[in-house]
Amino acid sequence: LEARLVGFVKAMLLEPELLVLDCLFERLGSDECREVRRWIDYWRARYPLRRVLYVGLAEPAEGLLAGFAPLEAVLAKEAA
Repeated sequence: LEARLVGFVKAMLLEPELLVLDCLFERLGSDECREVRRWIDYWRARYPLRRVLYVGLAEPAEGLLAGFAPLEAVLAKEAA
């Protein structure tokens, strides 16, 4: 968890246009996942016009990525 939070701090300092969350929730307990979720909420509040992309091996638990749209839904919307 600490290494992932250090990555968030580095991202806050660099202020990128796109934040990629790669396998962010894998191998974390429920309390740690909630802590990560708070950091994501903080990022989105601080940088509302920046994009956040989640890439993972498995879907995270229900509610951890509230506000994120699945890639399939975005692609389907663009195709329509």
